[in-house]
Amino acid sequence: MNSFDYSLFQFINGLAHQNKFFDGLIVFLAGYFQYILLVLAIYLLLAKIKDWRRQFYILSVFLLSAIISRGLMTEIIRFFYNRPRPFLALHFTSLIKQELTGSFPSGHMTFYFVLALIIFLINRITDIIK
Repeated sequence: MNSFDYSLFQFINGLAHQNKFFDGLIVFLAGYFQYILLVLAIYLLLAKIKDWRRQFYILSVFLLSAIISRGLMTEIIRFFYNRPRPFLALHFTSLIKQELTGSFPSGHMTFYFVLALIIFLINRITDIIK
């Protein structure tokens, strides 16, 4: 773990156990924010496009992209570059139960990147069509 990673970890981990509300909020967001964001993004995409065929096409492209990026590409990178999670490398107990897989690349972030990219492209295409 390099010095920047360790400094950032120390800052964020130093906030843990300082406030029960903040700890609970972080645990809640770690467990459920991804689902809230996904539902909101799908709603916004479907609200912007009225034709059900285009809605189906966009959702299919998004799901295929998410499966390829999160399910395949992330695991291939983790196979060749195994970076341990901070709680394993620094021997501490985290607030939430963690997977024992590698920490890079983050599965959540690859999924969010695909979601953001699809939303960006859909907005760009619908603005060009108008």
